[in-house]
Amino acid sequence: MKFILSLILALIWAAASEAQIFVSCWWDGTVGEFSLSGQEINRRLLPGLISPYGITYDGNGNLFVADAGRHTIGQFTSSGAVVNASLVSCLPSTWGIVADRSGHLFVSVYETGTVAEYTTDGGLVNGALITGVTPTALALDGNSHLFVANHGNGSIGEYLTDGRPVNTSFISGLSSPEGIALDGQGHLFVSNYGSGTIGEYDLDGTPVNPAFISGLQAPTGLAFGPNGDLFVEDMYYGTVLEYTASGTQVNGALISHLNDPMSLVVVPEPSTAVLGALSFVLLTLAGFRSRVG
Repeated sequence: MKFILSLILALIWAAASEAQIFVSCWWDGTVGEFSLSGQEINRRLLPGLISPYGITYDGNGNLFVADAGRHTIGQFTSSGAVVNASLVSCLPSTWGIVADRSGHLFVSVYETGTVAEYTTDGGLVNGALITGVTPTALALDGNSHLFVANHGNGSIGEYLTDGRPVNTSFISGLSSPEGIALDGQGHLFVSNYGSGTIGEYDLDGTPVNPAFISGLQAPTGLAFGPNGDLFVEDMYYGTVLEYTASGTQVNGALISHLNDPMSLVVVPEPSTAVLGALSFVLLTLAGFRSRVG
């Protein structure tokens, strides 16, 4: 049994090692793909965009990109194939985007001050799910709660995914919030573009450390990796930085030479090595059971 557990742990490690970082670059009109160690896989995985801002992953092999310049949401595979470059069109100033695991997309439309909801096949659910905000980043907590960065009044609002407000000033006193990430351990992190800081908060809105990370120039997107490290974009320097869960800097330029990085997402992409390891585990379990039986 210990041997089997060791194999399962090895499989989890292998899956984590295959995770990839996708970065949207507003100025370049591209989305790039990089390894967790910062190695360039394809800096122009998705070229031909105009002003890509938000990017999200649906857990089913699909990337969705909010392109503020084209006023669209495009759908692509994580290998870069175009599924539908204009899945949703005629959207003014699309910024943040997040997908849930039940086939829904939530999109912040900065120009109209709304958050809209669509299905992942492009169907409109509610064009004004949330109104009266200046929304940038969005995040979901897995419990039907949607967090909205309100750039205009420096706050994070909390809503149910049906649009009902829980607390429209769940966190306040922020400085031009541009990114939100949840660590899966009951904490929410916010990038303050104006003050160059990352703040940490409990999921009841209580501040843990409003300057969890400081000394940044223009932080935008945030995302957690499978090992709990936090990846932070700094638009001014064109970099992605890496920090531990305690805020210690691991790499101040994990990815560099980016032109206006605005958003990023970490995707746990299975590989043939992972699938091979899974097959090995299953075969081992089968052999173990046959010996026992």
